[in-house]
Amino acid sequence: MPGIVGIFSPDQPDLCRAQLRSMLSALPSGLSCQSGTYEDASAGVYVGWKCHQGAFDDGLPIANETGKKLLFLRGEVFHDHGDIRRLESSGHRVDGRKAAFLIHLYEECGLGILEKLNGWFSGLIIDLEAGSCHLFNDRYGMRRLFINEDGPRFFFSSHAGALMPVLPESRAFEPGGLAEYITCGCPLGDHTLFKNISILPAGSVWTIRGRSIVQRASYFDRRVWENQPRLPDEDYFDHVLDILPGIIRKYGEASTPVGISLTGGLDTRIVVACLEGDLSRFPSYTFGGLYRDTFDVKLARKVAAACGLEHTTVVLGREFLRDFPEYLEEGVVRSDGCLGFPAAAALYVNIAAKGISPIRLTANYASELFRGVRAFKPRRPAIPFYDPSFGSRIEEAFHAFRRLEALDPLSFSLFVQAPSLGYGLLSVEESELTIRTPFMDNALVELVYRGARSYETGVRLSISAIRRSRPELLSIPTDFGFLGGGSPLARTVRRGVYLALFKGEYWSSHGMPQWVARWARSLPAMSPERFFLGRHKYQHFRKWTSGELSRYLREFASSRGSLPSFFDRNTINAMIDDHVMGRRNYLDEIDKIMTIALVEKLFFRPDARQE
Repeated sequence: MPGIVGIFSPDQPDLCRAQLRSMLSALPSGLSCQSGTYEDASAGVYVGWKCHQGAFDDGLPIANETGKKLLFLRGEVFHDHGDIRRLESSGHRVDGRKAAFLIHLYEECGLGILEKLNGWFSGLIIDLEAGSCHLFNDRYGMRRLFINEDGPRFFFSSHAGALMPVLPESRAFEPGGLAEYITCGCPLGDHTLFKNISILPAGSVWTIRGRSIVQRASYFDRRVWENQPRLPDEDYFDHVLDILPGIIRKYGEASTPVGISLTGGLDTRIVVACLEGDLSRFPSYTFGGLYRDTFDVKLARKVAAACGLEHTTVVLGREFLRDFPEYLEEGVVRSDGCLGFPAAAALYVNIAAKGISPIRLTANYASELFRGVRAFKPRRPAIPFYDPSFGSRIEEAFHAFRRLEALDPLSFSLFVQAPSLGYGLLSVEESELTIRTPFMDNALVELVYRGARSYETGVRLSISAIRRSRPELLSIPTDFGFLGGGSPLARTVRRGVYLALFKGEYWSSHGMPQWVARWARSLPAMSPERFFLGRHKYQHFRKWTSGELSRYLREFASSRGSLPSFFDRNTINAMIDDHVMGRRNYLDEIDKIMTIALVEKLFFRPDARQE
């Protein structure tokens, strides 16, 4: 799994080297990962890394000609062509597809380089001439750095699990972060699930001298974007439509083939519409399920055919269910305990996608950016499976989320939802692939803050982007029934049907009410799930946990595996039994409970993975 780890410590070099090796070995790695270490024992600085072979951040450390300035980077940067031309005019050989040019930009701009960097990244600059080190991350906080300050020692890692071997006191849950995970689906802000481990705030640059943090600064303030003057609608549309194709094409450039993760929606259609020329150079694929072709699969095939794209359906198949326990454990590890059942599915399909292309171009966050779509809400468990003393923590987490909702809605989506709720899935995906999305490009996001924001405006903008570049794609309906041919009445009916099928699948499976669960158990032939299943979703954990995976759940319920002391095992066992037997639907609760149990096993007990 790509990542960087590091230590600032006054301890003996042999001890620090051993700690660094332990941290590096705790970073999960794939077959194509490169790794290495760097040390400056006199300064007490030790750094290790793993990266995908051939990726943007391959080739660490990045050093200038004198070797006195070094950069360790995790992630990708989408550069400004003006900076590239300026460096080339100064005599530097620049390949914008690799990170090497960034050290020359640092020589030119100092820490001002961070304001220029566009993308998701984190890293460390060691400036031996200035006698300082600078730890930094991107302005959204998408590339996490987990940190621990232990007196004169400072540890950092892009994967929380890599800190466990050197911080045994962190092998315990932090109650506040755990309550936020149960309530909100993730820890909030700089919280984590782990004691004494926090997250470097977004847009940070922390300066370290003599192994001490001497400055904790931010190089970006989102209020600069929030306080921009608004543009008239017509000017806003024109500006977005003018810059969007160039941004998308930039994200499609690479020295290796870029795979397009194609769906049936508006957003990936914007991506393929804006790409230039013969698109056969882009392999495309869609994640599909066992029971029928989803709307995503059916419509993506049509879009691919219209654009001349080779298309593959990556099916979440029977092998996944057969090996589910292994995928689940590995998914929990790679997501730092922030994702359970969906992490297992994401790991399976992204391993398959890696066989198609090492880079996955998505349209993630386009719906949040353009249309204000939000799927991040707090939810109290259907049945409290913890003792009353922990109930106050749950309420605190609920109110913490409500305070965050006071943010500008776009800022909430980009600076709270994306890095917090999105972390677990992104971490699993990026353990196998390089993930790209043009819809969190700095220039585009800055511009969108200046426009009118509503669902209807966003839909019109999305359709305009498709019409301007590839109008033939407007004849293919989307998975929600937008676009397509026919009369206005036919289009309205189609949209209503597609939307009803989407809501019906959620209502009849993942979000199945308890009375429907009882009905489906009593009359399985009339279960609404049989009709809706697989039309929009390719993951079906409610069905699987009461069917193919029920034995695994029962074994979990009967095992003596550890859970936090304030969890009520009797209540948990009864919930699992009711769910497996189809009397109730406790999918969300069981997912979180099992994830928490696996965190305890895999993170807190070092030898448990051999059990």
